[in-house]
Amino acid sequence: MAALVAGGLLALEHGHPEVLIGTGLTAVVILVAGNVLGYRVLTVFLLWSGVTVLRRESRSLGNASALVTGIALVSPDHIAIA
Repeated sequence: MAALVAGGLLALEHGHPEVLIGTGLTAVVILVAGNVLGYRVLTVFLLWSGVTVLRRESRSLGNASALVTGIALVSPDHIAIA
């Protein structure tokens, strides 16, 4: 991300402000997409990983940690806060 903005600033120094606008918009799109999708993707991955580990490994608290974390992220308390 920093390299993207640095490239835009470098182009601005050489008289190409349109490159800075393009890199700034690209950076904003990447950040917004990460914030909108990141929580949901992380939750789905933790649930999938937790179920897979419990199927293949023994049932212990350490092996269930991904599943417990995924369930905690789905809980209504986190939905209300987010």
